[in-house]
Amino acid sequence: MSETPDAAANPSPPQPLFYKTPEALTAESHGDLRLKSGADFRFAKGACAVPITDVEFAAASRWYPIVFATDPVMPLAVTGLQHENLSIDTDGQWVAEHYIPAYVRRYPFVFIEHAGGLALGLDRSCDRIITSDTNASAEPFFVGGQPSAFTKDAMNFSGQLQAQQRTTATFGAALAEQDILVERQANTVLADGRRYNLQGFKIVDAQKFHELPDAVVLDWHKRGWLGLVQLHFASLDRFRDLAQRMPKEVV
Repeated sequence: MSETPDAAANPSPPQPLFYKTPEALTAESHGDLRLKSGADFRFAKGACAVPITDVEFAAASRWYPIVFATDPVMPLAVTGLQHENLSIDTDGQWVAEHYIPAYVRRYPFVFIEHAGGLALGLDRSCDRIITSDTNASAEPFFVGGQPSAFTKDAMNFSGQLQAQQRTTATFGAALAEQDILVERQANTVLADGRRYNLQGFKIVDAQKFHELPDAVVLDWHKRGWLGLVQLHFASLDRFRDLAQRMPKEVV
């Protein structure tokens, strides 16, 4: 996906999005570290699209257009019309009523390959990570050499998200198999005359969707995928909301 004016970007972000230096979380390497409490989403300020899972479609569709990246097919919540997440304010806070995708809430934790398997990791470059003696109120990663309750909660949350990503990948593969995704672009003209052209994403073609074979429709109904497609269609109206939330041009 790319945005103009005079801007080119790829909002099918490199994976994993946000993570600069992910590393396996171990007591040996991170036993004296803590995570500062309080939300700070500035790490996501430059993201105009964020991955979501199938269970998030209903909540995300209230605030964001849901589109699809490809290779592999992956749903994205569009959060801005250029290189800016319009749901994050200047203090790094997510706008109160807007849904925060689980992918964002998981940060700085992530599952990574380690010692031939998967291990809970974290982005060591996260600026909320501090040494234990600088802020006693921050959450420790380890207590007595063992994962803290905070780290165990993060592991459970990450595990749930990973499972949801697997089921979402199955849905994406089905969309690709039926060849019903088509490339689209969103052209927006603001009241002050500025133009934005968001390109490179795909949506479900309504005609192809309605022409799906009966056997596929029945299968998708049982899996709950018909509802996901309808939420996707409804969410596309949110492009107008994004245009209205664009900051006024400073003269």
